[in-house]
Amino acid sequence: MVKATISGLIITVILLAGCATMHSYTPTSSYYEKDSRSINDEDILKAFEANPQLVTPVKVAWYSMSRDSLAEKCTISDSSLVSINYPIPRSLIEGFDPLFEQPEYMYYRDPKPLDFRALRLLAARAKCDLVVLVSSRFAQQGTLNGWAWFNVLLFPVFFTPYLDIEYRYAAEAFVFDVRNGYMYRHLTYNDAAIVKTVGIIRADAVTDSVNTAMLDSASISLKRELMELFRQTMQDAPAPSAD
Repeated sequence: MVKATISGLIITVILLAGCATMHSYTPTSSYYEKDSRSINDEDILKAFEANPQLVTPVKVAWYSMSRDSLAEKCTISDSSLVSINYPIPRSLIEGFDPLFEQPEYMYYRDPKPLDFRALRLLAARAKCDLVVLVSSRFAQQGTLNGWAWFNVLLFPVFFTPYLDIEYRYAAEAFVFDVRNGYMYRHLTYNDAAIVKTVGIIRADAVTDSVNTAMLDSASISLKRELMELFRQTMQDAPAPSAD
């Protein structure tokens, strides 16, 4: 009876802990005309009337919405395409110290809506033409394999590769005109899943290695697409007049 009671308490604690980490989204039931999230007819008209003003070389303000260095790796050093790369400090937007951040696969929290107007204002104060928002997500999911049977004894736990861990990486980049909010491009990247069989001792090292490889692959892909966008702009630009 005592064992059953203890087991019940343990299960209850686990269930409560699981419930505490679950989040749900409920749309607001009220509407306020002055709400900054509201979109009115004037905003819609401005969006339709916005004209591209992209002329290379451009001055780019970068903002990272992820916990890794993807935005930094996507910066373009070709001076014929980009003349300035300005990273907007996240602390100015989100108000926290990035030095205390943990790796993405260890750190989870509710997404915080960005103030897009504030981003454009900071980019404008840096005299930039574009603001590029970069976002990424690295996820892992582990399952036990047949080697787990050897873990009945404590000693093999540290040596047997009893975990099959699946890793996935996804990324996005949004390219906006600072002056009028025109979105030039929405780029996406989804890497194929990678599965590694590891033991508990090597799990963290393998995760770091896979994360780095996927990050590099994503940055190469997104950077290539951004450079193609800027080169296309150069080709489409009207030739200077003879006089």
